Amino acid sequence: MTGGDTFRTVIVAATPRSGSSMLGQMMASTGCLGKPAEYFEPDRMPGSTPADRCRLALTEGRSANGVVATKLFPEHFDWLRRDVRLSDWFPDPLWVYLRRRDLLGQAISLAIAMQDKAWKHHDTPVGSAVYSREGIEQALKQLAEPRWPVFFARHGIEPLELVYEDLGDAGDACRMIAERLGVALTAMPAPPVLQRQRGAVNEAWRRRFIAEAGNPDDFDGLVPKARRRWRFWRGP
Repeated sequence: MTGGDTFRTVIVAATPRSGSSMLGQMMASTGCLGKPAEYFEPDRMPGSTPADRCRLALTEGRSANGVVATKLFPEHFDWLRRDVRLSDWFPDPLWVYLRRRDLLGQAISLAIAMQDKAWKHHDTPVGSAVYSREGIEQALKQLAEPRWPVFFARHGIEPLELVYEDLGDAGDACRMIAERLGVALTAMPAPPVLQRQRGAVNEAWRRRFIAEAGNPDDFDGLVPKARRRWRFWRGP
C-alpha cells in the first residue's frame, strides 16, 4: 500500500470545532511535522474510496522530511474502517488528541456552523444561523461521547493531549509534537492565519441556552434517546 516507503505518522484525533484546522496549519508551517488536513472527509472527493483517501493523505499530508500527518474525526474513522485497516496504511502513529475545554462553546460553534456552513473564519456564510436549543443539545451530546478516550484506553495508547484553549502559543504545541515524534523542529510555526470564530452571536446563544436549559434537576436535557446518534455530517 505504501510501496515499502518509510515514514513517520502523526494522527490528530479530534472532533468538529476543536481547533484542529488551526493546529494543522501550525504544524504544516514548520515544514517538518506533516500537513494534517481532513483527507477523510466523505464529501471531499465524491466517488473516492477509503483507499483513495489514504493515498491522498500519504501524498498531500507529507512534509519534506517524510513525516505524514492527517486529521481524523470519529465519523471519519467509522467511514474508513468499512474498507481499510488504518494501521496498515499508517503504522505506529503518534496520536495527538486535541480536545476543547469549553464543551458548550464547542457545541454552540458546531450548531452555528451546521446552519451557516462557515466552517472557517474566511468562509462566506450561506445564511444566518437561527438559535435552536435542540440543535445545541444534539451537538453537546455528540461531542461529549468519549469515543477517543475509550479508543485510546482500549488499545493502551497514551496520546499527546493538547487543549484548544491553550493553542495560543503555537511553538509549545509544535515543540511537544516534534519531541514525541523524535524529529528536529527546523522552524518555528508561523502565526495561524485561521482565527477563532467565537463572537457576539456565540455569547448570546450561550446565555440563552443556559437560561433555558440550565436546570440542575434535569440530567439528560430535552433530546430524545432516538436522536442521540446524530452526526454532524451527512456522509455515505
